[in-house]
Amino acid sequence: MGTSRRLAIGLAALLLVAAACGGEEAETTTTAAEVATTAAPTTTEAPAAEPLKVAFVHQGPVGEHGWNFRHNMGRLEMEDIMGDAVETVFLESVPATAEAERVFEDLIRQGYTLLVTTSFDYQDQVVAVAEKYPEAQFLGPGFYLLSENVGSYDGGFEQGMYLGGLAAATLVGPDEIGILASYPIPEVLRDINGLLLGARSVNPDATVQVVWTGTWFDPLIEGQAAESLFDTGVRAVAQVTELTTAGEVAQARGGYWIEIYDNGQRFAPEAYLTGALLELGGYFAEVAQQMIDGTYEAGNTYLTLGAGLLSPGPYADFLSDETVALLDAAVEGMTDGSLNVFTGPLYDQDGNQVLADGEVGDLGFLLGMDFLLEGIVGGFPS
Repeated sequence: MGTSRRLAIGLAALLLVAAACGGEEAETTTTAAEVATTAAPTTTEAPAAEPLKVAFVHQGPVGEHGWNFRHNMGRLEMEDIMGDAVETVFLESVPATAEAERVFEDLIRQGYTLLVTTSFDYQDQVVAVAEKYPEAQFLGPGFYLLSENVGSYDGGFEQGMYLGGLAAATLVGPDEIGILASYPIPEVLRDINGLLLGARSVNPDATVQVVWTGTWFDPLIEGQAAESLFDTGVRAVAQVTELTTAGEVAQARGGYWIEIYDNGQRFAPEAYLTGALLELGGYFAEVAQQMIDGTYEAGNTYLTLGAGLLSPGPYADFLSDETVALLDAAVEGMTDGSLNVFTGPLYDQDGNQVLADGEVGDLGFLLGMDFLLEGIVGGFPS
């Protein structure tokens, strides 16, 4: 297993480490007598290759569940795959401010050449540092400002939302599905729209109410948002946020909950329906190996069920056999490519056609999504 230094440190401690690592090495000398008495080796072994140093930077705590937790699981799985070829570190609760730039630079000075910056909010800080340190490679979720040393991995989480919407529509009325959304970025818009399309695969009249939280990680705001949805008559709620608060509210209100990124079933077993799980270990290992081989090229990797970088969440035990059969068929179609979530005809909230009949949204369509579909109740945050 690779060396894993589980560091959850503040910036001050990180700077001390950087200073210690940056000092001059002690000079060593060998006397003539020592040279004379040293036997010449009969064979020469190649020096062991230095491990690739990989740093993971998190905007929130790693915890035991959710987006950051799944990334940390991916880091550990990468270590299992790569062994001593990699050395990793992770840092928690680094704000997406100038402090992040200082953290990135300190890591590079310590020899970390692959930085996985696990929040979309780090985009600007990554670009600023990457321009100054072309020898380092950066990866971030949903980044759109890419370069030779800034790459992106993006999620097909709309597939998980589609599954959740499908399951919910078998249990609740057409106007009883809602979603907590963080920010109106393409990834989140895909999730909102995917939830609607999954529900409409069962009930063509289904709608989805959206409430914007303006945060990824705030239990008070998320709880209030979930309560507000149930107060309007929603009975099934999804979320594009980090916490399990919405699920706990759903269970307390006798409703249902759809989650992507991780398996929250244990937090609200009577409410949890299904969703998607983030599977990153193999992907991180592939990038690390390409870095070691000198073949890595920064680009955009899209995470899907078909690519093995997502897996479907578990199904609730209380779902009917008919619903499970529909879910299984959807998973099979998404995996083999016969079911594409975004297939036309599709229209946005203003009635504009965004996909023609039978047209499938390509990668550019997915990454540039800037609309809500007809059937979404509620607009963009002001």
